[in-house]
Amino acid sequence: MGDPGVIRPVFEAITEDGRSIVVKFAQFYNFEAHKLLAAQSLAPQLLSLNPEPVGGGLVMIVMELAGTSLDKYLDPTGPGLEPSARTQIHKDVEMAMDLLHANNLVFGDLRSPNVLVVQTADGSLRGRLIDFEWCGVEGEARYPAGMNQSLLQLKRTDLFDQLQELNRKYGPLASLKLGSSNIIVIGGDGSLVRELLDKRGSIYSNRPIEPTQEITGGGDDVIFQTNTEKWKAARKQIVRHYPRASNPEQVCLQEAESVQLLHDFLHQPEWNIQHSMRYTTSIITCLNYGIRCATYEDPIVHDMETIMAFIPRPPIDHFPLLRYLPDFMLGNWRVKAERVRDLMKKVYGGLAEIGWERGSNGLNTDNLAYKLRLNEGVTRLTRNHQAQICGIVLEGGSDIVAGMVSTVILALLEDIHSQDRARQEIDRIYDEDTLPRWDDEQKMPFVRAIVKETLRWRPPLPTCLPHRLEQGRRYLCGSGILNPTFPVICNIWAIHNNSERYKDPHKFNPDRFLDHKLSMANSMVQSDPFERDHFTFGAGRRSCPGVQLAEQGIFIAISRLLWAFEFSVPSGASVNTNQNAFYGAIRRPKKYPVVITPRSARRIETIEREMVSMTENVFSLYGSYK
Repeated sequence: MGDPGVIRPVFEAITEDGRSIVVKFAQFYNFEAHKLLAAQSLAPQLLSLNPEPVGGGLVMIVMELAGTSLDKYLDPTGPGLEPSARTQIHKDVEMAMDLLHANNLVFGDLRSPNVLVVQTADGSLRGRLIDFEWCGVEGEARYPAGMNQSLLQLKRTDLFDQLQELNRKYGPLASLKLGSSNIIVIGGDGSLVRELLDKRGSIYSNRPIEPTQEITGGGDDVIFQTNTEKWKAARKQIVRHYPRASNPEQVCLQEAESVQLLHDFLHQPEWNIQHSMRYTTSIITCLNYGIRCATYEDPIVHDMETIMAFIPRPPIDHFPLLRYLPDFMLGNWRVKAERVRDLMKKVYGGLAEIGWERGSNGLNTDNLAYKLRLNEGVTRLTRNHQAQICGIVLEGGSDIVAGMVSTVILALLEDIHSQDRARQEIDRIYDEDTLPRWDDEQKMPFVRAIVKETLRWRPPLPTCLPHRLEQGRRYLCGSGILNPTFPVICNIWAIHNNSERYKDPHKFNPDRFLDHKLSMANSMVQSDPFERDHFTFGAGRRSCPGVQLAEQGIFIAISRLLWAFEFSVPSGASVNTNQNAFYGAIRRPKKYPVVITPRSARRIETIEREMVSMTENVFSLYGSYK
């Protein structure tokens, strides 16, 4: 661990010849790692290479001053980044990390403030790493003070991998001390999930207190709501609007938006991941507010990405006592949370006003925001609570589903046999003039199996969101007493990779779900946990209420994309489907190489014709975000 008294004074200066530089002093610094990246233009150029202390045990680092912190670009009030710039900066950071790892080095403080955005001579934006205090040889490097020594030793693997090892070592019900909290981790074959989270949902349906969410949601964040009465009132309204049975009007909208998805893939295949995000976001904005997202450049999409980027939580959520420390010592978490809160109020509040205005004018009167305000005299939901209800649906319904559409394509790039087999199944039902429909989902069991298997194989939330135990209970199998207020994690990753439940769990194999005819919503409520397809959408009373809409959205997109296109890997390239090919608190694939080829000229004509029809008959019914 680092010294609690770490000192890092930093100064900006101008040399006699007018050159802007940065001078900083630190107790330790990895000059070799900095030089390694600087040689590849992945870090600022070092102007001083002396690793010896200059006084007080401090070394002096002198480097060029160039670029702007990525943190400023990601700030809600900042300049923002174009999708192409985001992709390039991400690629630069990934290249820097790969170079360090290839030299047996680790970078212990990879956060947005430690990434510089530099404009090159041709006007493009590139990423560079700074701050090598916590960089060193793997296994020997020192990491920031404040990390609790009782934490698991985090290796270059994801936390959910290590929680899986915890369950393997200590059984399906294991405990872990993380920060100042004891956390219960449920793994195994899924039986305990049914026993505890489902059957005993009345005492397992609360959430741990999350200081950042108290700020960002103003106490009304539906996902992290600790007031169970407020949470029940909110969930009731969501379930009414998004029922766990197929809604024909919602299906019609999803199929219409999927036509633009095909059209976008046809004309801009290189932006396929962004098109999926537009597709899912537009569906929710239509149903929530009566407005569309016509392009990926729509402000709603970018605002959502900014909000979702805050999901990786600061240490304050695991170390509640840290809230009493000065804010600057914790990366200004409170300031960032307040900025996200302000952005949420602006975006979610503004969208709610649009939904109300449209409904009041007789337009899209079935939108959720309009119905919530119309009934506020009965429900007693405040305006902020109404905005948060719609906002949390937008968060979950856009990012997660978009990521899964991209993940299915990635899986089928590696498993060409399954891609061809699914396409053959589709072609037996539809000709070149007809797009696949949700109504025929039961006639496409292999496509359905692909969707289910992808959600099992690469779940977007491998550990789910934590529940909180309200009352102490002794579990009858002898695992001891689970104390009140303990966070309880459903270790989805461990369950999905349990070889007793799924044969060869690491293998992508849609055949395992070929005879599974239940919808995901119906599968979740089966009394026998082994009749469930997967646990991706949670369990108990906090399970995802929008599971039906999510399943429809993924299935419609994938069946139509396979009808329209062939997906292949570029010559000489390869695809990576391991977990290191995914990123984010909500897992989604990094950009991957893919060739998207229209299957025939006639199918192109069908897409163009349907796009004109949807524009005239469906899209024209909705407004736009202003």
